[in-house]
Amino acid sequence: MKASDFLTKYKSELGIREYYELRLLEKSKDKFNLQHQHYQLFYKGIPVEGSFYSIHYQDDRLLAAQGTIILDLEMDVLGVIPESAALLTALSAANTSAEEVKKEGTKMDGVLLLAQCKEDFLKESYCLAYAFDLTDKKDNSPYRIYVDARSGQVVKRIPLYQNCFESSDSVEPFSHEPSQVSSGQTVNLSPKVTSTFIPNHARYLAGQSSLSFETLPSGSNFALRFNTNVGNALQVQQDLNANGMFDDGDILNPTTNWANNNANATTAHWVIQRMYQYMLSTFGRNGVDGNSNLARVSVGDPRANFAQWRHFENRILIGFGQGTGLSLSTLDIVSHELMHGYTNYMTGVSNLSGSSLEFNTLNEAFSDMLATMMEREILPNDWNWTIGEDAWLLRNMSNPELSEVPQPRTYQGANWSYDVVQDGPHRNNGFLNRWFFLITDGEQGNTGPRVYPIGMQASSNIVYRVIDDYIQPSSGFATFRNATLFVSNFLY
Repeated sequence: MKASDFLTKYKSELGIREYYELRLLEKSKDKFNLQHQHYQLFYKGIPVEGSFYSIHYQDDRLLAAQGTIILDLEMDVLGVIPESAALLTALSAANTSAEEVKKEGTKMDGVLLLAQCKEDFLKESYCLAYAFDLTDKKDNSPYRIYVDARSGQVVKRIPLYQNCFESSDSVEPFSHEPSQVSSGQTVNLSPKVTSTFIPNHARYLAGQSSLSFETLPSGSNFALRFNTNVGNALQVQQDLNANGMFDDGDILNPTTNWANNNANATTAHWVIQRMYQYMLSTFGRNGVDGNSNLARVSVGDPRANFAQWRHFENRILIGFGQGTGLSLSTLDIVSHELMHGYTNYMTGVSNLSGSSLEFNTLNEAFSDMLATMMEREILPNDWNWTIGEDAWLLRNMSNPELSEVPQPRTYQGANWSYDVVQDGPHRNNGFLNRWFFLITDGEQGNTGPRVYPIGMQASSNIVYRVIDDYIQPSSGFATFRNATLFVSNFLY
């Protein structure tokens, strides 16, 4: 049927009723001439968190449609408390003040929405709330805080970061002889300069004496910054203050030969540049947001036994590994964190979106898949199906049960975690990782049916197209399954 007629013709079947409106968020066309339209549900002019719908078509011929419409909403959206009153509650919940937030230069604007107060998509699970994005001063981490628009009480708070590769052990980091570190000076937008360095792991050299990346001149020195189409799209700092903030100033070197100075920082700088080039040349994606931006990176907070992506800061924090003192600034871990940025932008994570718990698990799996693609791209003769082995072995994609924390090979199989908020996404992605391994490399069928491989190029194309055009923050495993089948059949 005609794509242009679908939403009108099947309005009642989709649950679109009085006061409902599907507003177009994005319209795009891919290189296969497939067009994609993504909508968000509004009720009485108020956005409904987690409710999205997409249609996919070619020459106005509908090929696929999917999404989540919250049925039978009946709610009065008038008589709410002032946003300013809700903000005071949110500031208190974040252990901060308006003065502190202004000092940071962060916006305090709230969004009035129908918030998803429970994980399901039933109408009873929704309440009218203001959402504010604030940094909690207790742990210097960003959260979205929801304040009931009638009672003025906090109804939920969600972290605005992906906390990965975390352990409970405190560690003492290895020290590296530092290069000079500036006191927060601004680097001008001079042309990029090719520099050389020695990474923190010898295998990344792949037989070479050194590797190269781009830096920016800063006076008579060179800084770990990188321009794309925008200035300072990538900035790397060493977290000398150990406060989790991006306030330490640039890492500088007096020459373009960095040798092994600040090897953890230079390795992260190199990985992100290589991933930027890979995503641009392979998939046509220009930076995490599609507009040439990459990340601000903080390396070496000795308190941090994790690596983390902070989406609304475009920021990566890199700590140290479990009991080893080894930096988490490795090829696959840095790639994993940056992929969270790509995924969040491509799937439409925003201050109106929210995200399902199954989407969070998909997000972790996508990052593991991309990290493996990157390792294969950079080390074609020395890549593997494990994640984090250069810091300590964390996840085994081909045999998830052999991961540091055993993971499930199948959906809800052995090792499945039902603690979906705390460790579910990082444990339950095992069955998705194994799916990616199986379609890429295949399996002879000694312990199950024989799987014929399609190779990394085909599996990567399928995963990227699914993330970019078919996954939304409300998507779950069923949507991913259907999308992979549709894209596989279309492409191959």
